[in-house]
Amino acid sequence: MNQWNQPDVPHKGWSCVAVHDNETAEHKCEMCGQEDIRYEHEMEHIEYPQRLIVGCVCAEKMENDYVNPRQRETKLKNEIKRKQNFMKQTWRKTPKARILRYKGKEIAIVSNKFYKKNYGIICGNKIYWTYNDKPILAKTVRDIAFEIFEKEYYLEKTKTNR
Repeated sequence: MNQWNQPDVPHKGWSCVAVHDNETAEHKCEMCGQEDIRYEHEMEHIEYPQRLIVGCVCAEKMENDYVNPRQRETKLKNEIKRKQNFMKQTWRKTPKARILRYKGKEIAIVSNKFYKKNYGIICGNKIYWTYNDKPILAKTVRDIAFEIFEKEYYLEKTKTNR
């Protein structure tokens, strides 16, 4: 269904809440009906009761901004590529940790001696035993290591660029 033709759906004044990667291009833009949307822009409007999931072109029109939606999507694509590259790396095993030297920095995964199913991540001068107020488990430890590395690496990179 094409929402552009609906009189009760605002055409301008929308804000983007988030951009998501669905990993497949099997989704449909809720504004124009275009199929094969992989990167979804989640849009909200103060005068419309629900959020709409749209493609980049509709996001540009809805925001009346032809720069930022594409930049948000590019930023997400670059992060996905960085994560794919990070996940391909080989971690060195030691008796106490798995260690990765990556982009000139070191990150380590250690097991929690009190809770054997939980892990810690050492990045920079910090150790993380939880992430987003949840314990770090084996099935998520490398994903979380990437997220922590990204925060630490880009935080440091931003500070040095000032």
